[in-house]
Amino acid sequence: MDWAQVQEARLVRGYRSTGFCPRLRTRGTAYAGLRSGYFRLANGREARVFLQDRSVDAVWLRTPKGELLYAPDAFEPFLAQLREGGVLP
Repeated sequence: MDWAQVQEARLVRGYRSTGFCPRLRTRGTAYAGLRSGYFRLANGREARVFLQDRSVDAVWLRTPKGELLYAPDAFEPFLAQLREGGVLP
């Protein structure tokens, strides 16, 4: 992903208990600990989602092409990469 395309970014600690929790898969797949595709979030918005089941925290991104929600198991290295890219403070 081109980090320069990110218009807004938010760290969502404990995303499962927030409005960013995926509620309904509209397009995509879920299997063996991984969910990927388009989901309706608890806050009513649609986002492209990439989640691993053991993840606790997530990063929400808004780009010109839509919203994304990432929650990998190896979250801290992912978060460090976002900070190095200037996406998150």
